[in-house]
Amino acid sequence: MIATVLSLVPWLILGLISTLRDSTWHLMVLLTAQNLGSAMADVVVDAMIAEAVRYERYVCITSS
Repeated sequence: MIATVLSLVPWLILGLISTLRDSTWHLMVLLTAQNLGSAMADVVVDAMIAEAVRYERYVCITSS
């Protein structure tokens, strides 16, 4: 949920408030927050894949 908010909200703010696009400081902060949200989401996806692989290995070992 946090990753989604951090990824989505900066783009909404930049799209709705055009004056923030002219400020280097605001642009840097908003895009950094967006990148942080994307990185968090990527970590979650990687963890889910690792757990799925672990579960599949466990099922293969126990069914043999």
